Order: sequence, then structure tokens, then C-alpha cells
Amino acid sequence: YGFHLTFNNNVLLLVKYGKNKRREKKMKKKAKKTERVKWERPALLIVDVQNDFCPGGSLAVPRGDEVVAPLNRMINRALKKGWLITASRDWHPKVTGHFKDYGGIWPAHCVMFEKGAEFHFSLALPPTTVIISKGSEPQEDAYSAFDGVVDFLHPGLAASMPLEDLLQAYEIKKIYIGGLATDYCVKATVLD
Repeated sequence: YGFHLTFNNNVLLLVKYGKNKRREKKMKKKAKKTERVKWERPALLIVDVQNDFCPGGSLAVPRGDEVVAPLNRMINRALKKGWLITASRDWHPKVTGHFKDYGGIWPAHCVMFEKGAEFHFSLALPPTTVIISKGSEPQEDAYSAFDGVVDFLHPGLAASMPLEDLLQAYEIKKIYIGGLATDYCVKATVLD
């Protein structure tokens, strides 16, 4: 006779087993499998849901604000489950080779500290959200969130920490991604 401890639906169970060798083997095998399971903490990455990419913005995605409601549902889920929540933002200087006026292909958008660079007012980002800023250098395009770095204002994290390093530090293996725009920044982030 013996006992085996196992988790089932987050409840610790004490299971008794005895002379039945087949059952005993099965329980030992289950115990080994249970020991190998490691909880993996996912992350939610919200890409560029900023005013300039929403209706009325300088580079608006048609109906771009419609991503906010499903993203807020994912934020609530992430909060309940203890996931890391990150949000990238275009964070361009006023003068950059990224803009048409200075040799680039895009109209001015998401200029640092201006209204267009703010996250959409209905996006319910919690205060613990790690902000990733990208496109901050005068000659930098930076479509992917992986081109960005942790915002210098986030407490407890190193300034200029790349997103990849942040995810490795938190041992993130799975990322849920959503945002704007799917043909540029979301696509580039997913591919990276």
C-alpha cells in the first residue's frame, strides 16, 4: 500500500494505492508526468493602438477603434490569469526620415508627447502594463514591437531593455498579439 499526491483541477489529492500492480504503475507514471509539467506564463502584447491609427488620426486605419473592445476583453483575461501585459507604441521625434517631409513615405504620426501618440482613450491598459516604445530615433522606421525598447518610465525595469530581453527575463514562451495595423506593425511583430 502507498499514497500518491497529485493535483486535479487545482485541488491537491491524496490517492491511496495498494497491491494492484497495474494501478500502482499507472499512478507512478502519472506522478512522473505531473512533475514534468511547468506552468508557462503567457504575455499579451498590444501593438500600436494609438490615436493617430484610429478614426480621426493622421494615419487612421478604417474602423481601427473596433479593435479596442476585443483587446479590453483580452486585457481582463490576462489580468485574471496573471499574464505579463505589454503595449507597443510608435514614438517618433518631430523630425524623422520616417515622415514624408523628411524623405520617408508616411505622413507625420505618433509624434512623441502629442495627442496622436497617446493610446486610444477606451483602451483599458492597467498601470502595470510594460510600455515598449519604437521608432524613437531620427532615422529609425521600427515597424515591429521587437524593434522597440522598454519605456524609461517603467519602474523596476532597465531603460532601453529590448522586448526580446523582457520576454526572456519573464520566461515567456507564448504571446497573444493584437492591435493596429495588421498589414504593417502587427504583421512585422508576429513575423519577428
